[in-house]
Amino acid sequence: MNKPTPIPNRALRMARTMSALAASILLIEASAQSVEWRSTDAAAARLTDGTYTLTATLGQPDGGAPQSAGGLTLSGGFWPVATLADLELDATALTDPVIAGTRAEYLLEVLNRGAAWSTGTLSIALPADLDSPVTSGCAEDPAGVPTCTLPLLAPGETASITVEADAAGLLPPSLTTDYSIAGTAFESDPSDNGLQLATPTGADTTLTLSNTADPDPAVAGGTLTYTLSVANGGPSDDPATALTSTFDPALACGWTSVATGGAAGNTDATAPAVLDETLQLPNGGAVTYTIECAIDPAQQAALTSRFDAVSSVDAADQVTAETVTGIDTVADLALSLEVSDPNLLAGEIVDYRVSVLNLGVSTSQAPELELTLGDGLVFDMADAGCTFGGTDTVRCTLADLPPGDTAVRTISAINEPSRGPREVSVSVASTTPDPDLENNSTTFTGFSVVPIPVASLPGKLLLMLGLLAFGLLALRRAGG
Repeated sequence: MNKPTPIPNRALRMARTMSALAASILLIEASAQSVEWRSTDAAAARLTDGTYTLTATLGQPDGGAPQSAGGLTLSGGFWPVATLADLELDATALTDPVIAGTRAEYLLEVLNRGAAWSTGTLSIALPADLDSPVTSGCAEDPAGVPTCTLPLLAPGETASITVEADAAGLLPPSLTTDYSIAGTAFESDPSDNGLQLATPTGADTTLTLSNTADPDPAVAGGTLTYTLSVANGGPSDDPATALTSTFDPALACGWTSVATGGAAGNTDATAPAVLDETLQLPNGGAVTYTIECAIDPAQQAALTSRFDAVSSVDAADQVTAETVTGIDTVADLALSLEVSDPNLLAGEIVDYRVSVLNLGVSTSQAPELELTLGDGLVFDMADAGCTFGGTDTVRCTLADLPPGDTAVRTISAINEPSRGPREVSVSVASTTPDPDLENNSTTFTGFSVVPIPVASLPGKLLLMLGLLAFGLLALRRAGG
């Protein structure tokens, strides 16, 4: 019997014989340091492969043909002698789903199910959407390189490796990663040395929407400026953020916009326009709008505008900004008065033409005109919308008066045959605030009548006839 030849411990732990010829009995015993065997005959056989050498006495007269397997060859009728390991690879996604813009993490476990010690090289084929991978738990751990060398695994031992990588801000519906391991020992089952792992993805955007209005309160007929900002705080990118507006009906708006942080899709517009944009908002991207709105001069109630932003990849990410702005009104009414004839005789009719002009920026709400007849004047008639109070005052209710518009009313009176100046005063007022009240009223002082001297009976008769005619004319006017 020959003495055993030592074999390095890290290279070979156990040998197994697969068969023997009829006259040969091969017994192999394994230990931590060597492989022992013996035979019943005196024939000799020798195998050398690299640093490993087996020497034997073998009872086999015919010697037999050489046998080869796994890079080893034995002569003299032997089957190959090999160390058998069985590395099994398993992978788990620790981040499931993988959120776009975050760090993806995977756990790899390599179990040695065989009877021999073995090490190996782990290869990781990440998709293009994962970048800057780092492995942890390998004997060699080169940051950024998805390959590592496993520690030496005893039978039944497991190595755990983590792989981390940066996910892109925008991902497809799933990510597929390929893993494979190549062991240094003979594999009894190489079918479990590789796998493919598909992991679903998701997105998490953080939209913010802010809006301010200036001035507040605003003035009807003036301008209101909104400063609107929409931003994505990530971590995921949003390729199609929907930004919409609901402007107050009293506004006609246009805008300019500025994109930052890689944002795009924003436009400029002239009034009247409705803000309805589809924006590309990467993580950290933002768009700021300066919105100029003309206010309806007739507006009296507060202005309410609403803005909405909705993420296209994160259904839960919907934000709203609603802005309520107070409203002031400013209508500067100004009066002017024209008289048809400042030098009337007794019994003649005079027309007073009153004009009301709105010099303000807001619509004057239902202004009211009031004209007062002085001594010597008797109301005759007036335009529609005017009423005579039965004494000396005529009131006219006007329609709402927009900025720049003028309302005109004519009031007629009869000149009585009496001495003294004829004075008429007129004023206008509205519930709409008026910053200048000095031009809201005016007074006209004009002609006077001197009675005709009566020297004789014929003169008296003529005077009586004149007065009678004057009375009949007044009755006709009053009844008409």
